[in-house]
Amino acid sequence: MRPEQALKKKPQTMWHKAANYLARYKRDAVHWNYDKAKTSNKTTGKALMSVYFQNKEHVVVGVISDTHGLLVPAAIKTLHSVDLIIHAGDIGNTGVMDELKSMASIVAVRGNMDINEDLRELPETEAIQVGDALLYIIHDINNLDISPSKADFDAVIFGHLHYPSVAKHSGVLFVNPGSASQPRRKSSASLALLHIRGSSIKTRIVDIND
Repeated sequence: MRPEQALKKKPQTMWHKAANYLARYKRDAVHWNYDKAKTSNKTTGKALMSVYFQNKEHVVVGVISDTHGLLVPAAIKTLHSVDLIIHAGDIGNTGVMDELKSMASIVAVRGNMDINEDLRELPETEAIQVGDALLYIIHDINNLDISPSKADFDAVIFGHLHYPSVAKHSGVLFVNPGSASQPRRKSSASLALLHIRGSSIKTRIVDIND
């Protein structure tokens, strides 16, 4: 199912939820160094949006998904050159997380197969700012319950399908990097690189077959 089909399948009747969601993050957002973790506002108890590389002109983000416990050498080689790593779920084990953390700061969400006790603690969704670009991260696009365009997100990052796709819908970029270990539909194992300048995002799918 293509991202735009999934959005049509689930009518966007939750505008107020989306608006409140983004307003909460914008109100409480603080400008941190890229290597600081997401915390909460001690006064309000609300989560803060992590802000990465706001003052860097060109940021390279590696996007990986559906590793299912396996991080192939080609993926490691590609991700060693990035500024930030996003994992869109179905990580598989904490070893994958540890390896990724050794290369760059990482933002990860929980996939439906992440039943390991440590991975169960990961959030189902994340919202981050990289440069001036707002990114929404979710594992299964069919569970998207906001309107990204109305909430001013520039891109939605997702996984689950095990094949790569890049599409634009209502001005929002939808990126699935494919599976890094178990590709489907005759696709290759893959990940994605996002080149972010301000709020502009250019995407490249990278085959990582060894």
